[in-house]
Order: sequence, then structure tokens, then C-alpha cells
Amino acid sequence: MIKFRFKKVKKEFERLEDEIGIVARGLTQEEAEELLNNLRDATPIDKGNARRSWSINSPTDTFDKETEITITNDAEYIAQLNQGSSRQAAPRFIERETLKLFEPNGIIVKRKRS
Repeated sequence: MIKFRFKKVKKEFERLEDEIGIVARGLTQEEAEELLNNLRDATPIDKGNARRSWSINSPTDTFDKETEITITNDAEYIAQLNQGSSRQAAPRFIERETLKLFEPNGIIVKRKRS
């Protein structure tokens, strides 16, 4: 009969879980920053306020399946720009830029993989 005994397996799994969280957090942040940059570039410019008004929140140190990163634009007229009020950008430029990187997944979007 052969017998195996593994020691410190739980500790190793905890270490791996932490490492995966760090990598996933980094990827999530990179993807969000890529979208933020694309949205900035696509935003029509008059005086530049709408383009400067894009911001991103950074996730906390904890990461799980529910981690959420929010990209916002607090320009009062961003909705009108997105509806096509500027000749510089076609209507729905926000959705178009988002769908270049992510695909719909019900009411959630997920990263497109090539």
C-alpha cells in the first residue's frame, strides 16, 4: 500500500487564491482604464469639459466576483452628447466604445476574447 501525506496544503491554496486575486484585480483595472481612454478619445470637444469629466473608481484591496469598477462622466450634458447633439461624434458613442471591448451578457457585459 502507498500512502501520501500532504502538509500545509491549505496554506498553499490560500496563497494561490491571494495571487489570483492580485492578477484578476490588475486585469480588471487595465481593462477599465482602456475603456476610459477610449471614451475620452471618442468624446466630442468644444471646450474640453466633457472629455476631462471622465473618471474611474479603483477597486479596493479586496477582490471577489462582485468587484465593481465604475466609469463616470459628470458633465451635465454628457447624455445629450451621447444622443448625438454634436457633429463630432455619432449618437451612442459611449455604447459603441464599450461594445468594442466588451460584449453584452444579459444586463452585464464581459470582456471580449479574441
